Amino acid sequence: RSIFPWGSGWPPIARAGNFSGEESRRTAGRAGFIPGYSDDAIGTAPVGGSLPNKFGLYDLAGNVEEWCSDWYDGTQRKRVARGGSYEERAVMPLYSSARMARTPTTASDTIGFRVVLVP
Repeated sequence: RSIFPWGSGWPPIARAGNFSGEESRRTAGRAGFIPGYSDDAIGTAPVGGSLPNKFGLYDLAGNVEEWCSDWYDGTQRKRVARGGSYEERAVMPLYSSARMARTPTTASDTIGFRVVLVP
């Protein structure tokens, strides 16, 4: 059984992350949205705007896909990205186990990386 950073239910719970929710209907050019979900952000949102997971980590889903250091497969042509972006409206990319293949030269406002500050 696959789970999401917020648990096992669909649509996402309130403040689960920054996805393509009902607020996206107001934006020209958006192809779709998650019915029954709204996060009040149409593009990227400030860090820490979603609820933390059970380990106290924020923003593991939505906002931007996050680059990972591992290769997608043995060909070493594509890297792994996880977490979906603010444009995400499909179920599969938001599963905690989902891995997306991205060419390392990809540049977009929907993909980025995580900075972790340790005290």
